[in-house]
Amino acid sequence: MRLGLAILLLSSTVAAAQESRLHAEFRGEGDRFHESCTKFTPKFAMQCAQLFFTDHPLHIAVGSLAPQNGFAGGGAFVLDWTPNELWRTSWNADAVASPNPPGEPGSTSS
Repeated sequence: MRLGLAILLLSSTVAAAQESRLHAEFRGEGDRFHESCTKFTPKFAMQCAQLFFTDHPLHIAVGSLAPQNGFAGGGAFVLDWTPNELWRTSWNADAVASPNPPGEPGSTSS
């Protein structure tokens, strides 16, 4: 009984020590953020801006909406998985919002 409990405890601590792919992505993003956004020079400012708008798994999403509804901003989540050279899977989700209400005066509607 004690041997079984010891094996169970040991296997659970080994499993907990392994890092998931998602956790590794967030850790990598934190490392890249620390590397690019902690120095205040023009070069690093551009790298930091690029990181905010293109990095993974989280980044800022911006884009234009339907004509005369302006631009919208929000967040995006991206996760890639490449199990081999022939198959690549990518998941992404984004949500943007605009302060311009649809159909406000001056906008065209059909």
